[in-house]
Amino acid sequence: MRHNFSKRKNVLPLPVLSSIQLESYKWLMQEGIEEILHELGVIQDFTGRGWVLTLSDPSIESANLTIDEAIRTGRTYDAPWYLNATIKDPTSKKEKKKKIYMGDIPLMTPTGTFVVNGIERVVINQITRSYGVLFTSEVSPATGKKLAGAKILPKNGVWIDLSTSRTGVISAKIDRRRKITVTTLLRLFGLEDDDSIKAAFSNVDNDAETSFMDATIAKDPSSSVDEAAIEVYRKMRPGEPLVLENAKDLVEAMFFNSRRYSLGKVGRFKMNQKLGLEFPNEPKYWLLQLEDLIRVVAQIIRINNGQAQEDDVDHLGNRRIRSVGELLQNEIRIGFLQIEKNIKERMSLQPREELPDPSVLISPRAVTAKIHSFFASGQLSQFQDQQNPLTALDHLRRISVSGPGGLTRERASMAVRDVH
Repeated sequence: MRHNFSKRKNVLPLPVLSSIQLESYKWLMQEGIEEILHELGVIQDFTGRGWVLTLSDPSIESANLTIDEAIRTGRTYDAPWYLNATIKDPTSKKEKKKKIYMGDIPLMTPTGTFVVNGIERVVINQITRSYGVLFTSEVSPATGKKLAGAKILPKNGVWIDLSTSRTGVISAKIDRRRKITVTTLLRLFGLEDDDSIKAAFSNVDNDAETSFMDATIAKDPSSSVDEAAIEVYRKMRPGEPLVLENAKDLVEAMFFNSRRYSLGKVGRFKMNQKLGLEFPNEPKYWLLQLEDLIRVVAQIIRINNGQAQEDDVDHLGNRRIRSVGELLQNEIRIGFLQIEKNIKERMSLQPREELPDPSVLISPRAVTAKIHSFFASGQLSQFQDQQNPLTALDHLRRISVSGPGGLTRERASMAVRDVH
């Protein structure tokens, strides 16, 4: 018989140490796939007929077999999943609905592992740079002055690298292409003339030696929104004829289209936190705002003037964990982008008179291939360490810098290897 001599009778419950895996995959099943469809689930015909195909309501059925059966027979523990597809013709008001089979998706076991081809596998967590903004600096070898820069890292879309030259010009690189002045970028976001640009930075750009905005405006070849769009187009599409309409379309697609550019929930949170902003963390504010850009440039000027410090790139506060749910969501999203492309091609080949059945347009092969390659040959999907229960648990909680969007062994510097 067991006697309890402790004064406190209520004992704290033991933590579920594999919860990081279990909760992440549960989020994917309940919200993650729905999030992708909310973003990419409306597909329009580009031939002018106005057909609209909508994908919605993902549902995951019960498992094809039990975990023991999967291990014994060398099969995958998975379940079929379906989408509701609706195609509408706005002119004839016709519509067709169909439940579409999207293949099988592996299910997680209660211990946080997956059974793929009869073998227990673990998808380890990845540590990556957090979305948002990161301030950097380097010392100019010519003058010995600190030259500040910044990186704006979105969840989806183009990277913006800002840097300061030794003459005080603040420039930007979009997706590591050729440099443009930061004032060109500010004009695209709404600060159209030189006076409004100077007014926006009058409280920080007050160094006696260097006026960063004056130097940048002097170097800026553009003086209006249209000229700024042409300048960006010239740098992003060198050699192509400069047509204003094409330039505006490119800028619109790069920065103001939520399908192409998004800071994401994490990116908006980090931007608000680091720049002292109070934008609501909602999808319409996941695009880059003018106030974001003004605050980033103002902070660069402060670092140049010695009034603020740059960030430590390898500090764990500037990094985040991506677990299995987010990693697989990313792969499924890439698959859906391919499906969208295929659907548009098939729509254009259909006869105009008759509205096609959704099952004729949709082939789930791109998504099923992505899911299969993620589990079977992905860098972060590994055989479970099964020496003893402790090593198995340790494997579930392991963190890696490698994987998609991460570092390779060759590129990892000594600073990255140091935990601080």
